Amino acid sequence: MGNWFRVWVQPRQVMKEELARTENETGKFILIAIIGGFLSLFVGYQHLGSSMPTFLFVFLLALGGSWIVGLLSLYVMSWLYKWIGSWIGGKGTSLDLRKAVVHGNLKPGIIMSVIALPFVFMVGEAYFISTSNEHFRFIEETFTPLQVWATMALGLTQFAGLVWMIVISLHAIGEAHQFSAWKSLLMMVIMVALLVGLALLLVIPVMLLMAFFGSF
Repeated sequence: MGNWFRVWVQPRQVMKEELARTENETGKFILIAIIGGFLSLFVGYQHLGSSMPTFLFVFLLALGGSWIVGLLSLYVMSWLYKWIGSWIGGKGTSLDLRKAVVHGNLKPGIIMSVIALPFVFMVGEAYFISTSNEHFRFIEETFTPLQVWATMALGLTQFAGLVWMIVISLHAIGEAHQFSAWKSLLMMVIMVALLVGLALLLVIPVMLLMAFFGSF
């Protein structure tokens, strides 16, 4: 468990050690990805429920989606990191970038989700209800001091953790590709731009078709 915590302060050193390992860790990586997918869906369901979702509902939803989210993170994200990173001089292999995803994204994400869980349970099922729900304002006004504190503490913790996790990820990718964290940031910018562009290419024609046929 040492590297789970050491990666927060020594991401490049941890990645260097993990890249040097030669044993087959595919099964372990898949398990970590599924656990990470489950926790990210459970904690990430904040304010997404149109009604008042129960803990059981969100648990089952996260459990069902954990395989999809986890495996997409492990294989698709690492493939994108390898592919786009190679454009700017990256030398990492597919396995190297999977290790970067596991140690630079998934493990820190699991730690942050575990830290968040007590706050989620303090807030209760109101944590999941959408802010657009007509009852949300009433529910929020009836929060106990503990629920108010938990909401604020969770928000601050998640913000600080997200910033730190981005830094960890940039260093992990940089070590896998043998370039700087700044180049990792450039790679991320390129990747986001490509994904946004692809989304627009898919969405705009659909919207135009809907507008065209809607005019009849």
